[in-house]
Amino acid sequence: MKRKNIYNVDSIFIILGIVVVVVGLISIFADPRTYYDYTIWDDRSFSFENAEGRSMEVLQSELGSSLVIVENGFPLFRTIIVLTGVLFMFFGIKYRRRENKIIAIWDALERTGEAHLQPLSMALNIPQNFILKHLETINAQQDAYFVWLPEEKKIMDGRFNVPYKVAIDCAGCGNKSNQEITLSMQSAPECAYCGRSASTHLIQDLKDQVLAQQMHQKQKTKFNVAVFVILLLLFWPAALLYLFVTKSKGIQAHAGLIKGELDKLMEEHKSSSSNSQSV
Repeated sequence: MKRKNIYNVDSIFIILGIVVVVVGLISIFADPRTYYDYTIWDDRSFSFENAEGRSMEVLQSELGSSLVIVENGFPLFRTIIVLTGVLFMFFGIKYRRRENKIIAIWDALERTGEAHLQPLSMALNIPQNFILKHLETINAQQDAYFVWLPEEKKIMDGRFNVPYKVAIDCAGCGNKSNQEITLSMQSAPECAYCGRSASTHLIQDLKDQVLAQQMHQKQKTKFNVAVFVILLLLFWPAALLYLFVTKSKGIQAHAGLIKGELDKLMEEHKSSSSNSQSV
């Protein structure tokens, strides 16, 4: 399974930091000026010389006044380059650690579809306020929509809270009733005529199917970061339009898949109810 990527900037900072640090260290340790006190220039070439207790004036008198002698000193600029790379890596790792926590929350919610806040916090060893704070970050990603229910102190897949119109054939009295259900219901709906509950597996089967679609169904419309960056550099309104269109198509396609699977499961439920009634 492809690793989730929320920030993108963390990878950029880490890679850029490594490159800058490596280049900076090479510029320091591969440069002879690091190991010699003076650089000596003439019209055609240059060489290096250690002071060995001699001042620049003494060295100048020994080598001749026609040569230019420069004191090498501490490689301050190149050291700043290395420290800048370290700073890039620090911020990249900081963002990566935060991203890993958010992805752990996201994965847990994807697997179960719903979770009470305290057990989720204890299982992941992540503070509750961090989970609630970054729930919006998760919802900003494609194919992610979770809602916080403060009364129940529970986070739930938003699609579980969407009402669906279903036709239920009662296995008890044989009547058909149209009812509105949500996948967050704790018990199956009852027959409007005799009060008998529908199959106990109805809600769970629908819920399992929605989760299965979320975990395994690949979307035809995918957001391409490279295309977005190119459009952003060339013409930023086109980049924003691309972002809006791909996100909207992804949501619509996902909703269509869910509706199709729900209709399919309801047909299967009707068939099983009819068979049990005939028996």
